[in-house]
Amino acid sequence: MSSTDKSVLTCVVGIHCDSEIPGDGIQVPWLTGSTIYLTNRTERIRSLVSSIPDEALGDLLRSRFLDSRMILCGSLEDLPDDTRLMRFLFLSLYPGLLTGLWLQKDNAASCADTVVYTRSQADDTVERAVYTGGRDVFLSAQGRANDTAFTPAELKSALSSPCLVPIAISLAKAVAMRHSSRPELNRLERLLQMLRHARCTQDPGLRTAMYMVCLEILFSTDAAELSHKLGERCALFVGNGPTARLDVYTLVKKAYGIRSKVFHGDVLKASVSHTLGDTCVAMDALLRSVMRKVYSHNENAGLFLEKGDVFEDYFLRLVMGMGEV
Repeated sequence: MSSTDKSVLTCVVGIHCDSEIPGDGIQVPWLTGSTIYLTNRTERIRSLVSSIPDEALGDLLRSRFLDSRMILCGSLEDLPDDTRLMRFLFLSLYPGLLTGLWLQKDNAASCADTVVYTRSQADDTVERAVYTGGRDVFLSAQGRANDTAFTPAELKSALSSPCLVPIAISLAKAVAMRHSSRPELNRLERLLQMLRHARCTQDPGLRTAMYMVCLEILFSTDAAELSHKLGERCALFVGNGPTARLDVYTLVKKAYGIRSKVFHGDVLKASVSHTLGDTCVAMDALLRSVMRKVYSHNENAGLFLEKGDVFEDYFLRLVMGMGEV
């Protein structure tokens, strides 16, 4: 049995709940042996923060936690007695939680201040404590750090999704690799890493271009007729009926044009520039729909792990009306 208690506390900013979350909060699926909750209950936040000794939490940081409207809190009991390793594992995994919230709806949720500490069970003294600021600052599709309201039901739905842990593990692997072009990363892992970077970007042109790259990672197999193939495959995958598919195809073609201009350092036409914000929001929504469908069934996720020829054949059959998504 471990001789220490291992705890974590993180401020979550950019979202709020329209009512108080009862009890300990909403439990978050996490590492085996860990018990993590999301709570906004003022009394619980004060109790948690007041229980942390001064050695782990200075006055300034304590006041920031007390002022927070939403925190992640819990224990990491089955992890080794190494606070730096615990911090790395936790900070590598929490982008998965934030991605789960994004899959629910567009928002600017980010994890700000985090403290991880171990406390001796023998004499209740803090043995080690590690503090860190937020690694990623996510913005809404409009490029704003605005506060987004969630209902308790929306939060519970987002945090209980079966795709949350696979996404968190994939992101942790991608973060550890440091760049997304490593051959060890599959399509979904590269997509999640690119999405993570895109959601930190305020520039709507660059963000639209990076969203387009997310779709390229998922749907491309070669460079031939790329914009047409991307639009067609994306439309077939998420479009519900001819009209919706045409809308998706048109949006992807437009976004691909923006991507080409942005990445080649060219300027956008005034007509494109004036609607750039709307295009970025539409691409954000489209990518969310795609990812929801990818992770809705194991068969869907498995498709994007197939080799190029199997992947090509699947979409060719869809184009010819020989299969269903």
